[in-house]
This record gives sequence, structure tokens and C-alpha cells, in this order.
Amino acid sequence: MTAVAQLAQPRFMLIARVILTIAALLLVGYATIGSISTPLNEALKLADRVAAGDLTAHIEATSKDEFGSLLRALKTINENLTRMVRDIRSGADSIRNVAGGSGFRQFQPFTTN
Repeated sequence: MTAVAQLAQPRFMLIARVILTIAALLLVGYATIGSISTPLNEALKLADRVAAGDLTAHIEATSKDEFGSLLRALKTINENLTRMVRDIRSGADSIRNVAGGSGFRQFQPFTTN
């Protein structure tokens, strides 16, 4: 082996190690971004559904990390809103039944002629 070849071999090994390290870091970064963005997008979709008035969403939080905590909070919000709407409807039905059954006239808006 010549002196030039002996000097080139360590340089080649160093370049190969740098390239492999960069590739490994890119893969780890890509996996990390995916592990963050996927559950965050799921939580955003659920929050959008609840904000749009759809309280029928089934929310399942299985992870124990921050995203699991976020999904459990969304689930609690969804359940509480559902219960509140049910209670309001029940109260409105009770008022309608009482008003209709006790001789009260049904509300007639004023008309302008």
C-alpha cells in the first residue's frame, strides 16, 4: 500500500461514518416528527368536530403521554357537553309539557300589518 493510499483510507472511513451518522439522525428525526404529528392531528380533528357541534365522536385515549392526556381532556369535554345538552333538552321538554298541559296558550309572535 502506498503512502497516498494509507492517508486516503482513514479519510474515506471518516466520510462514511459522517454520512451514516447523518442518515441515522434523519431517520430518528423523521420518526420523532411522525410520533408527534399523528396524535396531534387526531386531537385537532376531534376538537374541530366538537367545535362544529358534533358530540357523537368516540374518543379513545390509550397512550399515557401528553397526547393521551390531551385526548382524555377532549373526551371529558365531549362527555360534559353531551350531558349538558341532554339536560337542557330535558328541561325544555319539561317546560313545554307543563306549559302545554296547564292551559297556557302557545306563544304567538306579534305581527305587523
